[in-house]
Amino acid sequence: MTRRLAWIDTARAFCVVAVVLYHFLIWNRESLTHGLGPFDEQWDQVTAVLSRVRIPVLLALSGLLFASGFSQGWRKGILAVGANYYLYFVWLSMYFIFYSSIGVTGLPHGVNDLRSYVSQLLRPETTLWYVFALGVYVGAVMVLKMCGVPYWAVYFLSLLAWFIGTFGTVEMAAGKILRNFVFFAIGLYASKTLRKIGDAGIYWALAFIALFSLLTFVGINSRDPILFPILLLAAGITAIPAVFSSFGQLAKVKLVSAIGSFVGSRTLPIYVLHVPLLAVVSLIATETTQLGALAGTKAGDISIPLVATVLVVAISCLLHVVLARIPGNPLFKLPSLIDRYIRFGLPATLRTRRVRLSQHTSSRTDAGNRS
Repeated sequence: MTRRLAWIDTARAFCVVAVVLYHFLIWNRESLTHGLGPFDEQWDQVTAVLSRVRIPVLLALSGLLFASGFSQGWRKGILAVGANYYLYFVWLSMYFIFYSSIGVTGLPHGVNDLRSYVSQLLRPETTLWYVFALGVYVGAVMVLKMCGVPYWAVYFLSLLAWFIGTFGTVEMAAGKILRNFVFFAIGLYASKTLRKIGDAGIYWALAFIALFSLLTFVGINSRDPILFPILLLAAGITAIPAVFSSFGQLAKVKLVSAIGSFVGSRTLPIYVLHVPLLAVVSLIATETTQLGALAGTKAGDISIPLVATVLVVAISCLLHVVLARIPGNPLFKLPSLIDRYIRFGLPATLRTRRVRLSQHTSSRTDAGNRS
């Protein structure tokens, strides 16, 4: 793998690990320490930083990686839209099966009943909103491209969407999708520039980190209802070059590159599996008083979130190895028949299927003749 691909995967690994850590901190750690942990203030600062990094950079990376498909025509766009909604539907169904089977309500992002499941088919309320949103974003940029809308106008529309999602009266799911479109648009339309930033030197990385840190510090300490979300947006935008340039440098270290490439190439399985795994952690914590006692100590409050994050990422990767062995890999891939239909159309798909059936029949006949 080239270093350029390595830094992209390493940056993706950082983002998905940040997602897992962030969710552990706001879901599991709070229930363990009840807001009385030795390092509450420090972990609150970590969550504030992660909230400005994880999704903006992950979406920018998704936009960057879709840039080549964006230039290949409408079929590639339809394929991406179909694949994302298919994966959203599959994992929403898996969440419904999982949470219904354990019979425990009140867990974060649980899909506990049929009414909630049906409602979320078009109105995501779990962390799967990200998968759903990718399909919406791809569909939106493909339509805008077909209408001849220039890139600068898409930036304007994405900022307008952010404004509506932030200050408008919209439901939570729609607001989240609207607010974050700008990051995907930056990754897509500025992909060439962002790839160069990934290859920038250490001084550029330090400069971007300093700018991000300044905006984050001012934003965290702002109490102005108008200024706070603006600073949140600005920090999210500057996080993109800060992370890209930083991991462009870190990927030069072979060990970092190897681990980053391994984890980064498994972003989807980690993202979709970490929520039920954290639910299991919550169930274990409620049954184990010793874990809560350990979380109340300085050593425990520092180590538990980090160890739990590593374990959840590792178990997600192991589960992916097992689940990917299901024929056709339907939990992580669009079925091949649908893929071929979108890529080549119905006649070509049927023709390919007939050829394969013919080859299979011919091979069986030849085997019978030899016997």
